[in-house]
Amino acid sequence: MKKYLTEMLKEINDDPKKIDQFKNEFLLKVIFAHNFLPNYKMLLPEGEPPFKPADQPLGMTDTSNV
Repeated sequence: MKKYLTEMLKEINDDPKKIDQFKNEFLLKVIFAHNFLPNYKMLLPEGEPPFKPADQPLGMTDTSNV
């Protein structure tokens, strides 16, 4: 079963050795590249993002909460 990015990051945070378990996950590679490689840069607007927490549990929400 596929895991959400947040679940993978929590597992890696709790046990850094688990990074090998997720080393082939494309999304994790992209996130790490944009955070740790200087040639990659995210084009994000300045300021706070328009985010509101969902009332539904993880995985049960619509794709957009804006």
